[in-house]
Amino acid sequence: MIRRGGWTANTASGRLHGSRMFTPSRARTTIERPTRDYANTSQLNARNFSAGVDLPPLPREPSHGDLKAPLGVLGTYSEEFFDPNTRRLVSAAKDFAEELSDYEPWSSSEVKTLAFWFSNIFAAYRRSCEHDLDHGSATRLDVRSRFSMQDPELSGLLLKMSRQRMRMQLPSSASVDAGRSNVQATGLPTRSVRGNPKEAPKRQVPTEVGLATPRQGGKQLCLRFISARGCPSASADRCTHSFLGHFVPTTKLDPVVKAHVQDKLGGLRPDLQHL
Repeated sequence: MIRRGGWTANTASGRLHGSRMFTPSRARTTIERPTRDYANTSQLNARNFSAGVDLPPLPREPSHGDLKAPLGVLGTYSEEFFDPNTRRLVSAAKDFAEELSDYEPWSSSEVKTLAFWFSNIFAAYRRSCEHDLDHGSATRLDVRSRFSMQDPELSGLLLKMSRQRMRMQLPSSASVDAGRSNVQATGLPTRSVRGNPKEAPKRQVPTEVGLATPRQGGKQLCLRFISARGCPSASADRCTHSFLGHFVPTTKLDPVVKAHVQDKLGGLRPDLQHL
């Protein structure tokens, strides 16, 4: 079943009919209870789903939680009223939003960019549904795979955000030169160093590299550990940074991670060329 403008299309028989997949009594039971807290805090109208109802105001400084909460409400609604393919799409969106929690904190501007990307995917799904109705195809089934770090649009947006963050945190060429010798493979937002003025500020790798870097035991892989340059830590399993770990990935590295190690860290260690 594909929904189009509130109508339901039965693709098996090729018939269109005007019965809406909406049962108020079931909606009240299924939707109202799990969204009550969200409704109270966001001014969401959880009783009237008419297009004439004004949308709740957007938060000025959205957090990652503000991105996950609406997806949770949409997930509850979709389980009751959407067809299986659409339910799987929404479920994939929710799961990917949860996956992004591993890489917090996200700034408000980054959350807005992520919301823009999520919206683009849902729009692509809607267009695919319309195309499938007209041509009897199933292109909509491919849209769900876009909820991945390998999505080209997301990779481009992450790269743009990373560059913007670097420009804001390193306003002068002198700051850039001072930090060049202390580039750390962290993938985490840069923090200003206070106290010892001789300490150079830590710089992050590009966001898309950090997000694609393997993790184990709650720690992100230290890219220096697998590089020809090596990590300054004397420990075989611990990095000088508590959030990084020393371990050998069990799968091949993402191409964006491997390219970063090759370009910035002298390439992979001789014994890890298989990665």
